[in-house]
Amino acid sequence: MGDVVGVDVKATEPTVTAKESTDGTEAIATATSTEETDEYVATTTETVNKTTVVEVVKEADVVNRQEVKGTTDIVFIVDKSGSMDSHITDVANNIEKFVRDLESKNVQARLGLVDYESSKNTTYHDFGGSKFTTDTNAFVGKLKAIRTTGSDEEATTALSHIATSPDYTWGTGKNNRRFAFLVTDEDIDLTPKTPTKDATLKALQDAGISLTVVGKKYDEKDFDPLVKGTNGLYLDINKDFADLLNKQFSNYVIETVQEGRVYRIQTDTYEVIATTHLVTKTTNQPETVQPATPTVRGNVYYVEGTVYEAPTPLQPTHKELPETGSSQSAALVSLGLISAALGLDMAVKPKRN
Repeated sequence: MGDVVGVDVKATEPTVTAKESTDGTEAIATATSTEETDEYVATTTETVNKTTVVEVVKEADVVNRQEVKGTTDIVFIVDKSGSMDSHITDVANNIEKFVRDLESKNVQARLGLVDYESSKNTTYHDFGGSKFTTDTNAFVGKLKAIRTTGSDEEATTALSHIATSPDYTWGTGKNNRRFAFLVTDEDIDLTPKTPTKDATLKALQDAGISLTVVGKKYDEKDFDPLVKGTNGLYLDINKDFADLLNKQFSNYVIETVQEGRVYRIQTDTYEVIATTHLVTKTTNQPETVQPATPTVRGNVYYVEGTVYEAPTPLQPTHKELPETGSSQSAALVSLGLISAALGLDMAVKPKRN
């Protein structure tokens, strides 16, 4: 593993990662009281309800980012056929910018260079007895010396060779990464003597090499099996691709994630509810009996629930008593008259003189 050149620790505010849930509401206490008066009976019930709400809160994960000096092997495979004549200078400048940027970042990269046309007209550059070099100036010198020629683009020959030839001693370190970087303005020319795409893909996969291609947009489908099969990129040759390459080949970033803690938060809410039941009392009034007083005939009154039609009362007559009579006799006469009016039989004895 390379030297650690920087550590960045990031964390965010805690977030709720589980939906809020309510465990339920329950009555935990009940009390009843009664009040009675002459007019009503009031029964009051007080209930204490408890509501429990549970939230699950998870702290944000802590991400540790370590930038490690990459131990990377990169082989650049440049199409030198005649059609590349208008691109070759820009291609060389972009590649130089890229490798010098790696150098400025202290990325430990070993560089290799191949220029190809037909299988016979392909050069695997050597650097002091090795196909790889860490000397950026030596690499750039050979890169800028490439001259265009020919008309074939047999890319599978060069790709298969760098993946299978013992001349290419790819690094074997724990964090070593292997890349092939192919630049062309044409699709792949296949002949009976060139490796097939399937054979080339297997060779790259077995060697652990990721292929990135810089080419024309309309040729992308031709390279798709090789690029996607090795987790590579396809970039536009008509654009400055150095910056895009830096995103893939620059310092190898290792991320370790420390998971945030999980909390269970329970909130209890209490509510007092009082209900009163009021019952009014019914008062029984005694029955009123109207006295049986005779009234004008035709009037109706009640005597103990019986309808009675009163007769026309008799008007008393004044009559002179005999002088021989007494006051008692006069009173008896008056009583007799009243009794006769009521239809009563009475015997009155006259008082003897």
